[in-house]
Amino acid sequence: MKNIINGHEYVDLGLPSGLKWATYNIGADKPEEYGDKFAWGEIEMKSSYDMDNNLTSGDAFNNEDVSGNLRYDAAATQWGAPWRMPTYEECMELVDKCNWEQMTRNGVKGILGTGPNGNSIFFPFAGSCFKTTLYGAGEYGECWSSTPTYFENGACRMTFLEQGAFVMNDDRFYGNSIRPVF
Repeated sequence: MKNIINGHEYVDLGLPSGLKWATYNIGADKPEEYGDKFAWGEIEMKSSYDMDNNLTSGDAFNNEDVSGNLRYDAAATQWGAPWRMPTYEECMELVDKCNWEQMTRNGVKGILGTGPNGNSIFFPFAGSCFKTTLYGAGEYGECWSSTPTYFENGACRMTFLEQGAFVMNDDRFYGNSIRPVF
């Protein structure tokens, strides 16, 4: 039996927080699909991703965590409550509490995380968009957190590589995947 809320499947990995993770990215219908790309803090896809058209860079943005904020959280806006973007701390929990191994699923390279309870989650190496080009597809994956960073125009993201899963910083204008939680 699948676990579904608002029409979207999720997995319970047995994380200490009790957080549930979607089994696929926004814009996908199954785990191995790349899904849509979003600039950090933006709720719609766009045709080009760069500093000139980024809506959350600069002094106009308040630099607060956007998890659940319908103005800035694509997961909450696209999938509805209780779905939202994961915070930095929640991304760190996923990265730290799961065992990671690179694998190919239905012909798509990615990484599988197995949680404390033995359930697993797959992240495809969906790459990242800059301007109008998708870079790194099949080589790495990146998913935004809801948390801005201490440096101007930055935000935290999860990065998935053959070597494992990491939480890093990035410029907000890149188009990355979003993996919802609740």
